[in-house]
Amino acid sequence: MGGRFGCKCYGNSIPIPFDDLPASRDEVLADTSVEQYRLLSQRVRTSVPSIL
Repeated sequence: MGGRFGCKCYGNSIPIPFDDLPASRDEVLADTSVEQYRLLSQRVRTSVPSIL
């Protein structure tokens, strides 16, 4: 846990700008629906099983 994944390492030729600021779980999930969370969770488990 705690690792960061840059978007560029997954094939984007242009870095995607973002603010690397700390956030609580509540802040991160504030505008995420249950369905969005379920889909994201499923896709992460399928794509990156070695980190879970």
